[in-house]
Amino acid sequence: MSFNGFISYSHAADGQLAPAVQHGLHRLAKPWHRRRALWIFRDQTGLSVTPKLWTSIQQALDSSEYFVLMASPEAARSPWVDREIEHWLQSKSPDRILPVLTDGSWQWDTASRDFTADSTAVPDALRGVFAEEPLYLDLRWARDDRHLTLRHSRFRDGIAQLAAPMHGVSKDELEGEDVRQHRRAGRLRAAAVTSLLALTVVASVASALAMRNATEARAATDEARRQQRVATEQQGSAARFADEARRQEGNARAQEARAKAAGSEAERQEKLAHQQRRAADQASAEVIRQLRNADQAATRARHQERLAQRQSELAAESAVQLRRLEQRAKEQERLAAEQEQVAAEAGAEARRQQQRAEEQERRAEEQQRRADEQEQQARKEEERAKEAGEEAARQKDNANLQQRIAVSRRLVNEARDTVRYDPQTALKLGIAAQALDRGLGTSRDLASLITSTRQLGTLTDVWRAEYGPSGLLATANGNGTVSLWDATNRADPRRLSTFGEPYVEFPTHLALSPDGTTLAVTRDKTGELWDVTEPSRPVKAAGLPASGGRDYSKVAFSPDGLTLVTADPGPQGRYNSQVPAGYATLWDVTDRTRPTELSALADRSEDSVVAFQFSSDGHTLVVGRGERTTVLNVTDRIDPVWQSDVKAPLGEDIVSVALSPSAPTLAIGDSSGKVTVHDLTNPASPRQKFELAGGKGGVYALDFSRDGSLLAAGDLEGTALLWQIAATPRELHRFSNNREVTSVAFSNDGRTLAAVDQGHTGTLWNVTDFAAPARVGVMTTQATVSVLAMWHSPDGRWVKIVTNEAAEVWELTDRAMPVRRGFLPLVPEGAHTGGKDSRGVDQAAFSPDGRIIATTIQRERRTITLTDVADLSRPATLATFKSGRFVSKPPTFTPDGRGLLVASYTAYEYWNLVHLADQGPVRTAVWSNDALSDRYALSPDGRKLVVQTSDRDFALSLWDVSDWTNVRYLAPLSGPLNYVTSLKFSPDSGTVAATAGQRALIWDIGNPAEPARLTSLNDHTAAVESVTFSQDGKTAATAGHDGRVILWGLDGTAKPVRLATAWLHAHRSPRALAFNPDGRTLAVTVVTNNDTRPTRTFQEVGLWDLTELNHLRADPGDFGCAVVGGGLTPAEWTREIPEIAYEPTCTG
Repeated sequence: MSFNGFISYSHAADGQLAPAVQHGLHRLAKPWHRRRALWIFRDQTGLSVTPKLWTSIQQALDSSEYFVLMASPEAARSPWVDREIEHWLQSKSPDRILPVLTDGSWQWDTASRDFTADSTAVPDALRGVFAEEPLYLDLRWARDDRHLTLRHSRFRDGIAQLAAPMHGVSKDELEGEDVRQHRRAGRLRAAAVTSLLALTVVASVASALAMRNATEARAATDEARRQQRVATEQQGSAARFADEARRQEGNARAQEARAKAAGSEAERQEKLAHQQRRAADQASAEVIRQLRNADQAATRARHQERLAQRQSELAAESAVQLRRLEQRAKEQERLAAEQEQVAAEAGAEARRQQQRAEEQERRAEEQQRRADEQEQQARKEEERAKEAGEEAARQKDNANLQQRIAVSRRLVNEARDTVRYDPQTALKLGIAAQALDRGLGTSRDLASLITSTRQLGTLTDVWRAEYGPSGLLATANGNGTVSLWDATNRADPRRLSTFGEPYVEFPTHLALSPDGTTLAVTRDKTGELWDVTEPSRPVKAAGLPASGGRDYSKVAFSPDGLTLVTADPGPQGRYNSQVPAGYATLWDVTDRTRPTELSALADRSEDSVVAFQFSSDGHTLVVGRGERTTVLNVTDRIDPVWQSDVKAPLGEDIVSVALSPSAPTLAIGDSSGKVTVHDLTNPASPRQKFELAGGKGGVYALDFSRDGSLLAAGDLEGTALLWQIAATPRELHRFSNNREVTSVAFSNDGRTLAAVDQGHTGTLWNVTDFAAPARVGVMTTQATVSVLAMWHSPDGRWVKIVTNEAAEVWELTDRAMPVRRGFLPLVPEGAHTGGKDSRGVDQAAFSPDGRIIATTIQRERRTITLTDVADLSRPATLATFKSGRFVSKPPTFTPDGRGLLVASYTAYEYWNLVHLADQGPVRTAVWSNDALSDRYALSPDGRKLVVQTSDRDFALSLWDVSDWTNVRYLAPLSGPLNYVTSLKFSPDSGTVAATAGQRALIWDIGNPAEPARLTSLNDHTAAVESVTFSQDGKTAATAGHDGRVILWGLDGTAKPVRLATAWLHAHRSPRALAFNPDGRTLAVTVVTNNDTRPTRTFQEVGLWDLTELNHLRADPGDFGCAVVGGGLTPAEWTREIPEIAYEPTCTG
């Protein structure tokens, strides 16, 4: 048998891709009457069981026209692929080799006219074969099932490119032939149906004659198909070789054009770099000019002050001159009186003197007028001096403000440098920075500082820490004493009491009873019980017996607090040769004043006990010793029964153990740094579930949170690791401590982790990010496939959901207990809602007011149904209509609810809903473009649309859709992208976000003609599924398959700041995010796998509380004060900020 092509590939690398390529070559452009368009050989489908494998492959190679090489690093290393290539080249031309790159690199060296040495996907047999660079098909992007189908446009394009030379036609002709064959098949189906009806009628008249005619028709059809197949094959062979030559010539021209374009791009990038350098130089010059202007302003202020002083002096001199003129006027009046007396004596002399008097009076008036003018001038000068003083004060205030801003920025920078090794001081510096400068930027920086650390506080001179109920904390101190603390204020615990005699050599171990009333302490080889009912006044209840030379080292209480287990350090640590061989003792402490020995645990091992713990039901005790962990049944405390031993890895020792309080789960830390987790459902036969890596130098401390969901471990590198424990565990965080971690302990509420290091420092850590959202409730839907759409009422109290099966309405008055208030099935009872024959809802969207839903079902993706769901108990179908195309994405209502946007792969339809009740939906516009895809978002103002193109660049473009009859292109959105999983506009339509791969990109489109990319959010470690904005646009949220929801603070054009991270519960993958209009709730739609049946999934919507985050956003200073317990003291302020007088930063 002859084949059109032979596929050579690596099973390990392309076991999924190769069958998909073969299937695509079989199906593309297949005539309706033929089984396959091409006959392609692949070993798993073309070979039968044979004793001569290579001979069979040789025969297939010899009978094949083309050699399809699936190139990858694994194929390059495969001896079978090399052998197949060598055989092909012995008998056939290398021009018949069609390379398909699936992984690795494929580079051509033009100088050597061969592949480069670092081309990892090129087999050795292919090097030196080609005279010029071959054109290959790049399928490295095709990795999952949704890509490997002819329904995927990019995969179909690649198969067409590969199949064209085999068909002997160009790619365009092949695609046209595929369309013709598809239409021909449709016509033939229609003809067949018509013929069937006709035959049915005839059969009712003469059945025998119909049977004979049917037989003759089938024979004629078979002969026609055979003749058509022969003609098609002959025609294809004749044109194949000529088209191949033309295609190679075109490829050479395309390569030359790409080289020229690459050169031009390099020149453009170099020019852009020069422009950016000039801009930086200009910015530096502007800073220097502003500083010089500030100095000049200060100089002018001093000059104005001197002028004001001079004017004051002139005003004083004018006042003195005025008083002198007044005295002169009085003297003139006296002389006038004397002249009047002389005038009475002599009339002529009197008239003359009168004239003189009048003249003197006029002169006096003139002097008075001049004095008035001088006074007015003095007032003006005084006013000018006052204005100059006010300006000087303004300049001084501005200088003070600039100084405060500069000091604030300095403190922020110092805090960033300090936060890693001294978070408490860093946060105090940040709080002081905000007190000096209340600007938005400083508040944003302080919020970022707070969320960049989880440290609450530290305790000095402690050896070990244990939490009890009601915020009680017990610590073994470095000098051998014990302290009790009130840890209600987690950042600043308050010491209640310290007791016990100091010791010199031996460390202290302690344990609190579950009710927090009894404390067991071992120190200096003795054991003691203390009554701590009143933590501020502990009382020694009893000492454990010292008979038999016991050396007490470790202690632990049973869950009911009635049994105590103590450990002997073993022969390696004994100082008394007469110590019994027992390694542990069980005590009845029902009466803590009279502990009674119940039983002793002993064996032939000389290993010391390093740790032990009771199970949550108290029936099991695990003991870590040497290279094993012993599991004991202590149901009968007088006669414990050995059940099993869990061995450590070869050559390693057990150094820590922990039992989950909520499940039969055992965690074991060994000296290599690994933690193994075992299932103790059957204590006689423990089963290892998984291994946790990450610890270094030995894990000497382990502890489960009270609910068993978290496991903490401390290693010798000073790291406390935090894992989420489930069927598939994941590491949540690493806390860096100063030295080797020797003790870890969760608080009873699970919010705090105390890690004690070998430097006798106890660090208190917040288990989650500060201000992290907390899940307060969940809406478990009836969906078996997916939640398709969600709508929130404006007051945030009601939520409507559409799933693949039903519409639901929920009341959120109590977010902790959401109540389903309505349920409307959307599919017939018992209908299948999964798979290709599904009758379930496939796409859905709510109108802006939540009254109408638009839905499609999977089997009829061209049909859209509008349903009134204002009252789910009385639904009404408003309209059912058909789109002109396959509806590939959920429809979108316009913001005013007057229109509906329906998207397909390359076209968008706009349906007018204004006269829905009278005329039904009316299609008023169709916007079609072959470069468009169905990935889009409509802005909240209804005027802009962002769309991802369907080409290989995955570019985003912005369009003006104010008038759907005249859609206008605005601008591209720059930035490298992949397949976009989510597109979202901010509520003000000025920002757009897109998720692709492991990141989210954000653009400012305030100027639609020139969009500017603001930033890329890259903190997720797996693909980002969804992005959304809060109602006020100040917060963004992203959700990824790494199980995290990250919230970001948005500050205009400044780079977003990561505020907090919420970890989803195990086995939950996010699908969609939505902020509730109440401003304090985030709804997260997830797909959930059951722990016990991980293949079974269901959909739920988690409700996450944002109260703490809102507090942080509203007043980061107040939030920071609550975290660190206070701001800088006056002494600290003077040391850090000597240029500004002390200001209190935290009140209350």
